[in-house]
Amino acid sequence: MKKIMNRWKQYVIPYSKQHSIPKCVLLIGYLFNYVIYRCSIRDYFTLNFPYLGRRGKHTFITAIECSKYYRLNNDKEQIKILDDKEEMLKFFGPYIGRDWCGQKYNNTREEYETFLSKNPKFILKPLNGSGGHGIKLETCDSVPEGVYEYCKKHNACIEELIIQHDSLSRLFPYSVNTIRIFTYKSKVVGAVLRVGTGKSFLDNASSGGLFAPIDLSIGVVIDGAFTFEVTEKVITHPDTRIVFPGFVIPYWNECKKIVMEAAELVSGIPLVGWDVAVTNAGPVLIEANSEPEIPLLQIPAKTGIRNIIEL
Repeated sequence: MKKIMNRWKQYVIPYSKQHSIPKCVLLIGYLFNYVIYRCSIRDYFTLNFPYLGRRGKHTFITAIECSKYYRLNNDKEQIKILDDKEEMLKFFGPYIGRDWCGQKYNNTREEYETFLSKNPKFILKPLNGSGGHGIKLETCDSVPEGVYEYCKKHNACIEELIIQHDSLSRLFPYSVNTIRIFTYKSKVVGAVLRVGTGKSFLDNASSGGLFAPIDLSIGVVIDGAFTFEVTEKVITHPDTRIVFPGFVIPYWNECKKIVMEAAELVSGIPLVGWDVAVTNAGPVLIEANSEPEIPLLQIPAKTGIRNIIEL
């Protein structure tokens, strides 16, 4: 009930004000669409269902449909590789491009000390977190109880800090701005650039970041950036004022190559969302998502991807 009330405040109230539609009308409309199209509250408002006809709504894949699809199609053993951050780092080693220490691998005190001697500034990640929550930029001095002790106590890992490509740093310097690339049966079917705002260290849309669609053929941003809120797209970054449309993704062909190769290794998961960072030397794989956020593709396109994914 609390989650429903939070969604109500997040979506219904601002949408009502923005479009001058009574909240009771929106509520009735949502309940009807939930029954017919199995859409979530977020789907209903961010995909603009109140203004879509039956044909338009049918193009979208809703959150509830996604959950069912993942449950029926994802190989359970391969899910463990993608959903466990440490297993993912180990399994996709050739594509990771950075040092790290965990709990099952590279896990001795000596290995931690060697890592920290080379990386005085590093990324601290909870191994059971999601959506970027709990990820911190730390130094040895900022973890009073000691990094090794903290990681053992809190089931966390540490990773080498990625220095992103100069052009991505100019776009927004406070977060590592990543590319979310979607593969379906090992083929690239969609991609968005994810960018932080304010002085946030995270680029995740679920943590307040922006996302902008990419032309798959040439690796160029083709529209403004969006959020998961009920807001209009932004054409320029709110902090750096750099224009989104026309922004060129460096090493684009290389980005596509590494995710297609990685996807072949987990062919038991048809639809995967790969987070890729780009350095001045080329792309590196950040993580892989066995239940990727399809709205990242559908919100900017204003149409669904049902013609791409076989449900």
